[in-house]
Amino acid sequence: MELKAARLIEDLGTLSKADITTLEKTFAKAKTLAKDDKLAIELEQALAEQDFTKLKTLLDEVEKIGKWQTKFDEKFIEYLGQYSNDITNPKGRDKVWRVIRDDQSAYTEIVAKSETGLTKSGSPFTIEGHVATGTRTETPFISSFSDEKLAIERGLKDGKKVVEIDLTKVQGQFFDLSDETVRNLLIKNPRTRRFAQASSEFLIVTDKIPVNAIKAIK
Repeated sequence: MELKAARLIEDLGTLSKADITTLEKTFAKAKTLAKDDKLAIELEQALAEQDFTKLKTLLDEVEKIGKWQTKFDEKFIEYLGQYSNDITNPKGRDKVWRVIRDDQSAYTEIVAKSETGLTKSGSPFTIEGHVATGTRTETPFISSFSDEKLAIERGLKDGKKVVEIDLTKVQGQFFDLSDETVRNLLIKNPRTRRFAQASSEFLIVTDKIPVNAIKAIK
């Protein structure tokens, strides 16, 4: 996303009416990308107070958020746009655990199997669809556990390594399906809901989980 406001606020001068209009339009786009109530409020407050230094910092942060979305098809991003991390990660979890595949490592970035976020028919891949099909289908969701103990048990059972993921270092959207309210919101089928609950499912959507967010624990 091109943030024209970044150029306007570099000189920290008084804004003209035209500049304010441009800034407001940029803010509207940024607020849409933020999908984070706290960040959106901070953006709105900085704009109202014409706190140019803070505004530039916040807009830079929003621009980073927007970059990961460019990996996926617009239809999938539109599907994700129904939700925000405040709603789908209500406990604000910042640590989750993943049993990594044989082709993955604790020392390389983790990416989802799907590069577009679309099914073979061209429709957006849903959260319910991912949970229902498990590892049989290439989806844009990266599965993890919200419960460390369950992750370690699964790793031992499958003979695979377990890593801890620091979500504060990941740009993306998070879906805590171990939370009953979130589970009921996103999954209609009772059987699929029970499966997500039993596995303390926590889904990550991002272009990549960087190496500095990954730590081997088992």
